[in-house]
Parts: sequence; C-alpha cells; structure tokens
Amino acid sequence: MTSQAEWLDFRTTLEEYVEPTYYDELLQPYVFTGGSDLDLLEVALAELGARRPVRSVLELGVGTGRVTEVLQRIPTLERYRGIDLSGQMIEWSRRCFADDPRMSFVQSDSLDHLDHYVDSDDQYDLIVSLWSFSHSVHQHFRDAGGEAAARRTVENAIAKVVS
Repeated sequence: MTSQAEWLDFRTTLEEYVEPTYYDELLQPYVFTGGSDLDLLEVALAELGARRPVRSVLELGVGTGRVTEVLQRIPTLERYRGIDLSGQMIEWSRRCFADDPRMSFVQSDSLDHLDHYVDSDDQYDLIVSLWSFSHSVHQHFRDAGGEAAARRTVENAIAKVVS
C-alpha cells in the first residue's frame, strides 16, 4: 500500500544504515541566522544551566556523537544515556566516549525507548534530540496506533520530565 506521503512507506533496517564515517561525510552543517544548530544548543544549555543544574541527559538519535560532544561538556553532568536505532552508531559512540564513565549507550528505537522510560523509575533533567527523532516518529506512523500512539508516547515522556 502506498500512502500520499511516500516517505512514510520507507522503512529503515539496521542492515541498510550507513557507516558512521560515511554518515559524517554526508552530514551538512545546519546553519541558522543565530548560528549553527550546535551553537544554538550551547546557548540553550547555558540558559538552562543558569536556572538549574542539568545532571542527567537522555539523547535520542546519537548518530556519530556531534550533539553528544556538546552535552558531554555540561559542567554539572553526572549521567548521560544515548539512544540510536543503529548498532553501528552505538558501537561508534561507545568507542568515541569510552573514557567517560558518565556516558552509556543503548541500541533502541527512540519512541520504543521513551515508551519504556515512561513506565520506569529513570529520571532525566533533559531529553535532547536535534534532528533524528523525526526518523523514529515517521517509522511509527505506519505501525499499529500510528500518529496517535507516537503523540501519546512523546506527551507522556515530556510530562514525566517536566513534572
């Protein structure tokens, strides 16, 4: 069955995912009026850190760790967990951040992980996903529950962090 939005019909598998080094070659900088996406993230983190300490972070869609490097520099960081669907990306990140005991990585779909997170005792001060979270949401649009289930998972996770 083909949908009106053809990109919803595309399903990523772990075997099809690109190698981390090739991914980095493909990745173009995201630049906005106020700077790059990473510049804007650093500004947001500084503003958040001025209001309250950020001790624990969950990053959805680690990729090769370009955002992870920024998060790792949070002065008050005690615990970081990175999620990615690709086993290649998770292994890459584990090697890149092996010297930092605060860092852990889990291979999982972002929405599936958030669904588990809502029912767990885990607490995070901050959940971050710059660009890759949309991949998980798109994957779930065609699954049972579709958009409504994806929305419910995200709303529940946000409510848990905000409360």
